[in-house]
Amino acid sequence: MIKRHNGFSIVELIVVISLLSILSAIFLPHFNNVNMLARGSKILADMNACESAVNIYYVRTGSFPADIDALIPSYMATWPKPPTGSSLIKKHDNNELIVDVKATGYIYSMPETGSELTTRIGRITLGGMTIDEILSTSESSLTLNDK
Repeated sequence: MIKRHNGFSIVELIVVISLLSILSAIFLPHFNNVNMLARGSKILADMNACESAVNIYYVRTGSFPADIDALIPSYMATWPKPPTGSSLIKKHDNNELIVDVKATGYIYSMPETGSELTTRIGRITLGGMTIDEILSTSESSLTLNDK
């Protein structure tokens, strides 16, 4: 007479649960870095999109916009908001920069007269820093606050 067992034995369940626990302990820290990296990528993408909208406005009109209201909705659907909290930015030299964002928004300031086509400095900032300054910092971590 053959006995048929429905389900798993307690030993099989313990083995599977312990394997899942070990795998989750290994991979959960990597998922946290992925979220931080996504926030960092969003910061860079938002700042570049704002810069592009300003440059397109300049090409079409011959002058820079006085404020962000001139850019919306013709050049951008909405003005983006930065993700708050810790972000991870991979810089060009493959170093990682941890950015703690406490700033509530990206700030546009019109370039100085005479510097319009020679530099991007002074247009879009987050916590008082432009994208070039963020990417070229030698620090390993930054905190960006509203000014």
